[in-house]
Amino acid sequence: IIETDPCRRFMNAFTIEGMTMTLWHFSRSHIAISERFDYHKTPEPFIRFVIFMTFASRAELGYDPTVTR
Repeated sequence: IIETDPCRRFMNAFTIEGMTMTLWHFSRSHIAISERFDYHKTPEPFIRFVIFMTFASRAELGYDPTVTR
């Protein structure tokens, strides 16, 4: 998505594998990955992620407001 979309500076994502979850941050220069965690035993990181993604502005979601198509 970042490679083909010039308006994107970064993006956040998550993966679920069985009972564990990993949070990801992809930018044009690097990738940051959280440690795996059991989202049933420690749901706070997942809850924070969902709340952030729900209420974040377009700029906080990685869109560059200075770039137009």
